[in-house]
Amino acid sequence: MISPQERCISASEVPGVPAVAPSTNGSDGAGRPLRVIIVGAGIGGLTAAIGLRRNGHRVVLLEQSRLANETGAAVHLTPNANGILRRWGLRAECFGAISNDRIVEKTHDGRLLLDVDLRKANQRWAHPWHIVQRVDLHKALKEAATGPGGYGVPASLHSASKVVAVNAECGSVTLEDGSVTFGDVILGADGIYSTARSTVDTASLRHTGKAAFRFQISRRAAQEDVISRHLGEYENTFCTWLARDRRVVMYTCDGNKMLNFVCIHPDAEHCTEVREHWIKEASISQLLHCFRDFEPSLRALMSKADPSSLRIWQLLDMEQISWTSNKLALMGDAAHPFTPRLYNFCPCY
Repeated sequence: MISPQERCISASEVPGVPAVAPSTNGSDGAGRPLRVIIVGAGIGGLTAAIGLRRNGHRVVLLEQSRLANETGAAVHLTPNANGILRRWGLRAECFGAISNDRIVEKTHDGRLLLDVDLRKANQRWAHPWHIVQRVDLHKALKEAATGPGGYGVPASLHSASKVVAVNAECGSVTLEDGSVTFGDVILGADGIYSTARSTVDTASLRHTGKAAFRFQISRRAAQEDVISRHLGEYENTFCTWLARDRRVVMYTCDGNKMLNFVCIHPDAEHCTEVREHWIKEASISQLLHCFRDFEPSLRALMSKADPSSLRIWQLLDMEQISWTSNKLALMGDAAHPFTPRLYNFCPCY
């Protein structure tokens, strides 16, 4: 019997879209596969590892965390992103993704502005628009990058391996324990506080003027509350409540069992400093104060957020820099920090 995970990476599981075999000329020009070191094993690093593995290269992933408690809210898989995953034989439906079939927009106090059924419009695209839990996407990508199935040699993943220095000229990375490893190419996929970036440019992060609360609430919790029950009726729906300088975004995820929230507001209300950790703990009272003028039923639902998982996400930006230097290339937030609405492959709005 084929396991659900095996089905996720099985080419035959994508009706009409067979997994595409990689090219066979991935090399340094002399027929030798490249040794590629990827700093960071997040969504971007793992995705790069899959593509490189499939094209015959030898990949080493260095991740500073232990990957023991991967968290994160839901993210969108746009049609072009799903096209790449399907090309590799990965179906997001296999790990809990749901389609985004409806958009609802309201004023902050609940007056309806827009209600659009996207099911017909979505048929224009070659691939579906999905919403998926980040932790589930990460797990599937990690299996595709490092597991025994699929094309090429599995990537070698080293957790608890913090990179403290990168030498772009000779292609080396130095770990916190003092060990040094070399590669033909280095990819810096180590996020917004990138160590690899400092090798290319010393550009500083800056405020965008916005921050976002992030949390999830079960649909059942909404359905069991008299005041917010109608908000628990949404399925496969992206909802937004709009005010002049802030907004609440809510959409269903995890097989329509959870409601994911991104609540964007002026960061001055928290006096958050760029030098502080990018994501920090928050409180229910902070959340409700920031959105005190919003629809009462929405506030009642937001009050059910789990305080232990409620976080404030600082939205940062940076001047445009070069993404390459000698043997080093940057990708993702290491190269270009984005606000949620600008992400294309995997928006987290």
